[in-house]
Amino acid sequence: MVKKILVSQPKPASEKSPYFDIEKEFGVECVFRPFFKVEGLTAKEFRQQKINLLDYTAVVFTSRHAVDNYFKLAKEMRITIPEDMKYFCVIETIALYIQKYVQYRKRKVFFGDTGKIDGLMAQMARHKTEKYLVPLSCVHNDDIKDLLDEKKLKHTECVMYRTVSNDFTEEEIKNFDYDMMVFFSPTGVKALKKNFPKFEQGNIALAAFGPATAKTVADENLRLDLEAPTKEFPSMTGALKDYLSDQRVYTFGKNEHLCKHLLIDQLFKGHAKAMTAWPIRMVYLLVDKNEEQEQSVQVLISVSKRFFKRAVKRNRVKRQIREAFRYNKIALESQMRELPGKQLLVAFIWQDSKLHESAEINAKMQQQVKRLAEKLQNEMEVTESSCVEPSL
Repeated sequence: MVKKILVSQPKPASEKSPYFDIEKEFGVECVFRPFFKVEGLTAKEFRQQKINLLDYTAVVFTSRHAVDNYFKLAKEMRITIPEDMKYFCVIETIALYIQKYVQYRKRKVFFGDTGKIDGLMAQMARHKTEKYLVPLSCVHNDDIKDLLDEKKLKHTECVMYRTVSNDFTEEEIKNFDYDMMVFFSPTGVKALKKNFPKFEQGNIALAAFGPATAKTVADENLRLDLEAPTKEFPSMTGALKDYLSDQRVYTFGKNEHLCKHLLIDQLFKGHAKAMTAWPIRMVYLLVDKNEEQEQSVQVLISVSKRFFKRAVKRNRVKRQIREAFRYNKIALESQMRELPGKQLLVAFIWQDSKLHESAEINAKMQQQVKRLAEKLQNEMEVTESSCVEPSL
């Protein structure tokens, strides 16, 4: 279950950002932490490329950084951008962002609906006489150049900004406990591997914006769980909402957590039973259900400090157990529906000082849940047989 998301972008300045809506709707926490910083080239550095901004009649923007640094350089070099300059943006959000620098109604602004440069080709082809300037980062490929060459458009690529690593602090590395990470550039993915050379993905979901970012995730031998933009979801926030909606099928909400001291005491001081699938020991107890106890199954997860001194390791194990239970709990819930007056209390207790792969923990969880479901089935059969009146 995704509860904490690392978004590799600066925190939105506006309170109306869709990310804040996602936090409220899905009960998740979004942490905004760029993996790299963007630095614009100085006017002196840009002049070395021998490019005159006024030689071009249209600009192609692929990111907000390109917009910021284009107008910043124009101001530094005391260049007044002509009123009839045309702007071609890969997505509408970038087109709207231009309003930060110019009055939207006075400019000719075009944008695609896919978030990719090929989504602009039809509109750019209708303006074949334009001379296009394409501001880019110092790290880029030739995909845009090749596509514009193929369409026989007049164009020039130029570097207007560069990316520098924004390394994690020791404290951030120690407390790294995210369920999902969202990347917006290949540089961000590479920065993850730089900060965490031994990074193990496990159950951590990875999202990538743009084909180049998605390719870098695959090149780094990581699993890609969500990609944007798509025709259905041109923005990352839209794709993220859809992804989190699907996650609700296998939820593990607060009402499923075993938190009440009275119930915990009842579990460990009562006549509980236990079974072990190393390294997880499961303690369980079937109790009578009170009116306040609406959830049929409540779970407690315990990872002792004597096994892992660092909280980041304990949190990782808890997350692995929680995710494994979340995907396998349906069998228990199905059995508990046949026992409406009962509630199942379960505690998963970690018993090893070593970390284990998520796939192994999931397999052990499947074993335990299957065995417990069978025991609940037997309990139900015993209950039914005891209710049958003996024949005279």
